[in-house]
Amino acid sequence: MSRFFAGWTKPRVMYALLLLLTFLFTYLNNHRYAVMLLYAMLLLPLFSLLLAATAGLFIRVSQTLDRDVVVKNEETGYHFIIQNRFFFYYPFIHVVFDQTALGVVYRESGGGPSGKTALVFSLPPRAKRELVYPLSCRYRGEYAIGAAGFILRDFLGLFHFRRRMRGKLRLLVYPQVREEAGILHIISQQMKPDARPNTILEDYTDINDMRVYRPSDSLKKIHWKLTAKREELIVKNYAAATTHSVTMLLNTSQPDVRQWQKENQNALEDAIVEGLITAVNGCLKSQIPVEFLYGKDETMREYARDASYFESVYRIIAELTFNGKIDFIKLFNKFIDEQDDYVNAVLFTSRITRLLFEDILAAQKFGHHIMVCYYSCNDSFDPEMVGLLREHHIVHELFSVHV
Repeated sequence: MSRFFAGWTKPRVMYALLLLLTFLFTYLNNHRYAVMLLYAMLLLPLFSLLLAATAGLFIRVSQTLDRDVVVKNEETGYHFIIQNRFFFYYPFIHVVFDQTALGVVYRESGGGPSGKTALVFSLPPRAKRELVYPLSCRYRGEYAIGAAGFILRDFLGLFHFRRRMRGKLRLLVYPQVREEAGILHIISQQMKPDARPNTILEDYTDINDMRVYRPSDSLKKIHWKLTAKREELIVKNYAAATTHSVTMLLNTSQPDVRQWQKENQNALEDAIVEGLITAVNGCLKSQIPVEFLYGKDETMREYARDASYFESVYRIIAELTFNGKIDFIKLFNKFIDEQDDYVNAVLFTSRITRLLFEDILAAQKFGHHIMVCYYSCNDSFDPEMVGLLREHHIVHELFSVHV
């Protein structure tokens, strides 16, 4: 923003020179008109300041988004509207935008240059100007969109008034859900048949017994005929449907910034998230319950027992940040230690250390079935680690992200 103020010294220097010349003219030519000119020059900045400050109270600004929730690679429209309700002509208005690096790209409609961070224009009396930008959403995440504020200058260019926008617009970009059967096929084919069963589902074709309604019961379970006969709410108790669940663990540690450029890191994180949400979607559609673990400020655990849970899990995954606050190895070991039965677990990660490999191998020796979806950028996998994972049948898919 400082580059906008650099040009404002010129009007001030010019005014100082004119004021000096006026002093000299008044001193050399002691006439009442010369004195009037001197007073006018002295009062002109005050008049300009008061007029600009008053007119600034009549500036109205609004900003909107066509859609505040989109899917990656879709576009939405951003509208910035500024209106002058005063009778004074505003010659200089600077609007400064928050340019979100890489995630969302502003493109001005009407053939304007892309990636602008500021615009300078004038605003006539009682006029309104609307700026429209299509936003290209390149990466998943939540973004603050809109103008950081605007700067008003008086007509002499001596003063400026900076106004910050009170609130930013929030744009949520969901990851893409691919219609790929690869990950789901791996999970379904490699699941241990004797792994931990999941009995939270119910078989609606098999009624065990009847009981009195409780507030936590679904209305769909009410037996209406029996309710009318007994004059109290009676619900059906269904038999449990035993299925085998899958636990998916996401490594939210960031790739090493010394090795990865920021854009490569964003692309890699999106690929991991899209692989995860694709696997979750496929499992739920195939009636395989999913448990989802990831690190935030603490270990977070989400459950999805059928397809009706997908939207809530989808939003959680869309807002995930890879902050690396939770050690993934500790998260994995804690999960394994909590298990009383064998489990099917899928790890989504871009980092596999020797220590993590040994812990996975130990879990497999105890009877757990562990699968790894290993992601890397531009085929930069660790060849020694890939060899060890394949030798022990741990890694079932390598995903290379090309940027």
